[in-house]
Amino acid sequence: MGLTRYAVAMGFGLVLVGSLACARPQVTTESRPASTGRSRAGTRSDVLGVDELRRASGRNALEIIQQLRPLYLRSRGPLHTPTVFVDLMRRGGIDELRAIPASSIAEVRYLDGRDATQRFGSGYSGGIIHISTTRSP
Repeated sequence: MGLTRYAVAMGFGLVLVGSLACARPQVTTESRPASTGRSRAGTRSDVLGVDELRRASGRNALEIIQQLRPLYLRSRGPLHTPTVFVDLMRRGGIDELRAIPASSIAEVRYLDGRDATQRFGSGYSGGIIHISTTRSP
């Protein structure tokens, strides 16, 4: 008799789960806005492109980022500071940005801690600042 109750309860549970899954509205590509990766202001907040970099008046990468995107430099705690990459090579901490001349920067891209950890593994919970230089292919 106990097995019968269990079977009835499992059957009811499966019916309930199935009906809830069917009751959810289906999202189609026509009803969903396209994800552009842009901020509310209409510009990509995670990328500094050539046009924005030309308007900046800094001598090195640190000054440019301080002027255009100071949140990239924000520390997320003592062990969670952004890591600097230049042309996909790890360079170190934020101080490394001083050694990169503004004239050699083609693009600055920021990955937050979640995206950086997902892409590069643990140890990047403070995020990554990736500088692409004009010398890169």
